[in-house]
Amino acid sequence: MAAHDNSFSRWDLRSLILLLSLFASVVTLLNSFVASYRVQRQLLIDNTLEANHAYAAKLASSTEAFLQGALQQLGYSAQLIARRFDDGVFLAEEAERLRLETDSFNSVVIADDSGRVKGVSPESLGIQGKQLNSLGAQTALHERRPLVSSPYLSVANNLVVFISHPVIDGQGKYLG
Repeated sequence: MAAHDNSFSRWDLRSLILLLSLFASVVTLLNSFVASYRVQRQLLIDNTLEANHAYAAKLASSTEAFLQGALQQLGYSAQLIARRFDDGVFLAEEAERLRLETDSFNSVVIADDSGRVKGVSPESLGIQGKQLNSLGAQTALHERRPLVSSPYLSVANNLVVFISHPVIDGQGKYLG
């Protein structure tokens, strides 16, 4: 009987060693899968962040170029307007030209130094001769320099960015 127990113990020991080896292999395999998952996940996150950063930088560059172009258009127009600031027909035509020339502006307003509208496009806005009270207009009148406002909500509850350029005559007087 002792011989039988000894044989059974050896078989049992072999089974335990085999089981231990199998368990170690499975744990090593699972550990490899977990490590690989974590590395791949982090790599995917890093690549996505890098791609988003590149896209944001390109978008910022395009936006900056658009705003600089819009300010350049307004600057040139301000020089023309300064020469004929009291000509209402010219101001209306210049506002219309600025709005329709490119897709940069959905509306154009020419105001005097007190904020009263002297030229507007489109006319359907119905603000000709009225006082501008919006945050962007008040900031532009106060700053008296080329300006791109921070976005704000208009009276119509639209998000607005006010792009403005001062009109200054040949003697350096601020006209609007």
